[in-house]
Amino acid sequence: EHALTSRAGDGGLLPATNMMAVCRHAERADAWVAEPGEVAWHATADGERFPHDPPLSERGLREASRMGERLRRVAEGRAEEFHTVVASPYFRCIQTAIKVVKALGTQVRLVIDESLGEVYGPEVMGAFEPGQPTRGIAVARAFCAAHGVAFEERIHGDRPLWPEVARSARARLAGAFAECLQDGVAEAGAASCGNFVLVTHGDGVQAALSLMPSEMSLNVEHVEHGGMFIATRERGGDAQATTSPLVPWR
Repeated sequence: EHALTSRAGDGGLLPATNMMAVCRHAERADAWVAEPGEVAWHATADGERFPHDPPLSERGLREASRMGERLRRVAEGRAEEFHTVVASPYFRCIQTAIKVVKALGTQVRLVIDESLGEVYGPEVMGAFEPGQPTRGIAVARAFCAAHGVAFEERIHGDRPLWPEVARSARARLAGAFAECLQDGVAEAGAASCGNFVLVTHGDGVQAALSLMPSEMSLNVEHVEHGGMFIATRERGGDAQATTSPLVPWR
């Protein structure tokens, strides 16, 4: 048994968590193989300026919309709704999260959490610490506004310290997931996550899944773009989680 809990729904707080999902962002632009005559993203001005923060590919944008629709159908099938989408600060995660929020409805708030970010070390970023690993909050704010999605102005969590190794990054990502389960990303006295979606990176999905008792025996080597799992519990029942991968693991 595993409790999926957040603060109870009294005094304006959101209800306890009965449903949550953890997702990897959709396909990133530098994963797309350019056709003859096309310019690969990494060779564009955008790629040169933000080499560690690619946007979604065109296919990734369509994939992110399908992720949101899939989550909406799951929630409707349980007569539930999601309340919060929490995203890594990397642009591909923010883009994915916006598509998910738009599919889930106006009741959903978007939160950005630094602690859900990519492995911040040479294994992913190269030998030297990047001067600007992400595009920054101003770009995220403008992009959300352009798509009609509001998000909390306060950025949650802390950017990891360089040089981070994958093992410590997974511990950080697992801790961020556990925090959402316990009392959400809110400050004391504020609203909890309620039913939530995390949009993070492949290591984040692996780290979260490793905390689910029913899935601890899994050896997940890779999570596809858009890979996710969902955990639920029955209203008013024992705190018991079941997980359901919605796309194949490779």
